[in-house]
Amino acid sequence: QDRSKTSLIPALIGHAVGAIACGAGHSAALVTCDDAEGLRVECFTWGAHQAGQLARDAPVRADGTLTEEFQPASPRAVYELHKLPLKGAITDSPRKVTVDPSKSACESVLPGIEGAGGLLACGAAHTALLTSSGQLITWGANQHGQCGQQRAGSIASPNIVRFLAAESLVAVACGGAHTMMLCEDGRVFACGLNATGQLGDGLCVESGCHSLPQPVRLPATTTAVQIACGEEFSAALTAEGRLYTWGF
Repeated sequence: QDRSKTSLIPALIGHAVGAIACGAGHSAALVTCDDAEGLRVECFTWGAHQAGQLARDAPVRADGTLTEEFQPASPRAVYELHKLPLKGAITDSPRKVTVDPSKSACESVLPGIEGAGGLLACGAAHTALLTSSGQLITWGANQHGQCGQQRAGSIASPNIVRFLAAESLVAVACGGAHTMMLCEDGRVFACGLNATGQLGDGLCVESGCHSLPQPVRLPATTTAVQIACGEEFSAALTAEGRLYTWGF
């Protein structure tokens, strides 16, 4: 099959996609579904699953680890998230999008879909998303604590990051093996690998990591409004239009 040409994903044709994210070998999307159960947003995943980043049942080896051969190309909804209210909610039935040529690409958004930027993110082998109540849910590789869960190894099922359950989060971003979260009040937290200082906590230890989200040390009185992660570095944009970066 020629993959050099653009093409639609058959399993998602007929659905409105509100957000997408890609990891090293997997992808995720927030998709509108409208059936007998009503109108709702589901999280679909596909691709590599060796660390549980798809949140699917898969063949396992004798030692309990997932096989690398299981790499489904067809998107499928994450069952455990089926009943959770996800952001990027659809206000009416999905419909074909007509792009207004007088508007920029950023202004031409899907009609009926609330802004979904920052609601879904993929690291190299982990996945994160926000619910409509601002709770963070993660799954996949957690060897460095990038899922914000105090559990060793990979996590194949979505779990709420309890450490931030009291916070109202508005955005999430993932690097190779770290995750950042933006609070409604402009504070930023990070967890995962910190070998190059990508967590922004003032430390840089080759084997360092944090499984619990730590506050990013931005200057006092700074209010962040947007966050982003590269493989081993991070960035935050403030309300004053200042851009802060840290890491490798």
